[in-house]
Amino acid sequence: MGRGVFRKFVGAIVVIAIAQWFIGPIATSWHRPEVEEKVASLDLDGDDILFLGDSTLVDWEQRDEPSTPELLDELLEGYSVHTIAHAAYAAPMFRAIVERMIRDGQRPAYIVLPINVRTFSDAWQMNPAYQFAKERMYLAERSAMFDATFVPLAVFGGYDLSPVDERAYLALPVAFDDSLEPDQRYKVLANAYYMDDLEKGNPYLADLRAIQELCDANNIKLVAYITPISLRAGDDAVDGFSERVRANAAVVE
Repeated sequence: MGRGVFRKFVGAIVVIAIAQWFIGPIATSWHRPEVEEKVASLDLDGDDILFLGDSTLVDWEQRDEPSTPELLDELLEGYSVHTIAHAAYAAPMFRAIVERMIRDGQRPAYIVLPINVRTFSDAWQMNPAYQFAKERMYLAERSAMFDATFVPLAVFGGYDLSPVDERAYLALPVAFDDSLEPDQRYKVLANAYYMDDLEKGNPYLADLRAIQELCDANNIKLVAYITPISLRAGDDAVDGFSERVRANAAVVE
């Protein structure tokens, strides 16, 4: 390669890099997740409560009845309740939201979050649809380099947006086809989501501990609750269901 060609090649690379530096943030903003926009728009202080939610809250909001955050907002004088909820949100997403909120200087009086016992199962944690890798990445990264490079690097695999093995997930019983009868399907789901022994080294427990530590360090009161579970229905489907759920809940507490 001659010097002239090499100089043109280097020049072209420089021009592309400069263009990417300016154009990249625009492309990145087009892919900005809604949750990141919502967290960035928060303005929380000691008169505010942040209520985080999963599908149990989203499903309730779709009914023609007030949700728990709405009731709290009406009943608690002197406080404003703000909600961030989405189906399948669990400890990793809640941690990403709280970390970003605190980095941005948000200091609500309380954070309320749900703990869904089934999210500690392999069947949940290996589900590709429940990873929210892109959302957590946007919440964590605020550098100019990220804004400039996210889209091209994501396209070419520079950012891992699929952190679990989909083939391994599809091998799990919970990934069965839906041809089973409802009672058989419920038994499969109950076994897959609730009958694992919850160990203290579970990564989602580590996320919950990190949230607690962040709240303690920033004088924020954390209120966590275990979402409702029908123990009777579970016992009808699987032997020992309620005992296992209680044992796993005790590990969480």
